[in-house]
Amino acid sequence: AYDAACPGDEVEDLFELLRDVKEQFPEVQAVSSGAVLSTYQRLRVENVCARLGLTSLAYLWQRPQDEVLDSMVQDEVEAVLVKVASMGLKPAYLGRTIQDLQPTFEDLHEQFGFHVCGEGGEYETVTLDCPLFKRRIVLDEVERIMVDDVPFAPVAVLHIKALHTQAKPDSEPWPPSDATSAAQPPQPPRDAHGAVEQTSTAVTAFPPEPTYSTSGTLAFVSGCRAPDGCEDAVIGVQSACETLARVLGEHGQTLRDVAFVSLTVADMTQFGAVNAAYCGFFEGFPAPSRACVEASLPAGCHVCISAVVAKEPRAVLHVRSISKWAPVCIGPYAQCNMLADKTCVVAGQIALDPASMVLAHESDAAAQLELALKHCLAILSCQESQLAHAIQMVVYVARGASLDVGAELAKNKTLGAPPPFVVVEVPALPRGAAVEVEMVATHDEPGAVIVSERPFCRHWERATVGRSAQLFALAASDEAVDAAALSASVQAAQSSGRVAARGWFDPATADLSVVEAISECLGLVIQPSPGLMVGPQGIAARIVLQLWG
Repeated sequence: AYDAACPGDEVEDLFELLRDVKEQFPEVQAVSSGAVLSTYQRLRVENVCARLGLTSLAYLWQRPQDEVLDSMVQDEVEAVLVKVASMGLKPAYLGRTIQDLQPTFEDLHEQFGFHVCGEGGEYETVTLDCPLFKRRIVLDEVERIMVDDVPFAPVAVLHIKALHTQAKPDSEPWPPSDATSAAQPPQPPRDAHGAVEQTSTAVTAFPPEPTYSTSGTLAFVSGCRAPDGCEDAVIGVQSACETLARVLGEHGQTLRDVAFVSLTVADMTQFGAVNAAYCGFFEGFPAPSRACVEASLPAGCHVCISAVVAKEPRAVLHVRSISKWAPVCIGPYAQCNMLADKTCVVAGQIALDPASMVLAHESDAAAQLELALKHCLAILSCQESQLAHAIQMVVYVARGASLDVGAELAKNKTLGAPPPFVVVEVPALPRGAAVEVEMVATHDEPGAVIVSERPFCRHWERATVGRSAQLFALAASDEAVDAAALSASVQAAQSSGRVAARGWFDPATADLSVVEAISECLGLVIQPSPGLMVGPQGIAARIVLQLWG
């Protein structure tokens, strides 16, 4: 991360310049940068933008460089080289366009990995014309200057001594405007107070007090919420975060150590206010990943927080620039946290178009699932992982959405063999999305999914070196269930270093007294989910418990 206190850093010059710009042109809202692969550049621009209240735009971020170069040529961007500093580039190339030199760049890339967009500093350009320009720039007098006459990689610059601008023929605005009002996604029915009307009286089961458990280098905190009787969602999330901080403090940890937050709200229409209050607790240090859903919570409970906590340093991928890569995380939550053992905990992904941050495929839940998985792939690729390395997934589906998750996952070629997953129906998701995907993946290729039978339940596990993720599921049947026996089965797994982190139950088939007994026995938050499904086979279940190890 960039330290704003660094004296003499060029970023501080940029800060001063943009501050002057904002004072003179208060209508300015964003800054666009051309970072393709440079995290160094992106982080510094994001830092300046955050300090000035500006939006960072990085639409080229993580795009393939050959694709970026080709699009510039196809879009008639007339950019000429003004500096060369790479093996294979000659001073004679100064003043020539990227269109002229595109074949040369591609040859150099094949020979020794040359960055065709100059991302490694191989060359610099100045743009003389593009479809956005009202007038084009004409260079009247230039001089080539040799800076370093190194035989294999000479460094030379083009000194522009004189220029003028030239009128362009009238043309249609670019890009053409075809904006239409997007159809609003279907929303679940709500009562007079704005809350989603419940189709079941079942609510989330909580342990009596927040719980703290450990597994190796990870800790899990479950059930942080406001005291009974809290009537304000903002106070509710503040109280939940304060409770989380208190529980962590009792074990020598702080909010800085949190790697993932499961944020559950009683009413998604309150999300803006809840998110703003949440942000105040996670600023100023590496952000945790996060998933947010609506669920049926007890009366007076507006927010519930559970967390995965890392005892060792972790790597955080937090891109705050709007791009075409994956949805931006503007608030203090990251796209991915990579734990010390290189387990990737990916934030919940919905089908936002990254460039516009507008929900895509409003009426097509299957297409939303596909796009959410594509976002997961983009995020994992930055961590040198991939969808095929997923060891567990939670797929949240908004009530009323029509989607066969198992069938859609089976068709996804980049996912490969689906990992253990659970399909959880919730009243609503952020932005009115139909689907949200939460994923845990590993850096190395995981093993096959192992299925085993235990008393009263079926157990799925997919493991890799140092980490495994499991789902315990009680299948839907008429068989009587003993809560103590089921809890004992899970506790037996926990005794081998695995910890129950969360749970879900189907209110139509599960015995609520059993759910409450398991919640208290294991110290778990267990949320209602009508039509609960678990995979990779995609079978109906009464209760599903998520375990980490």
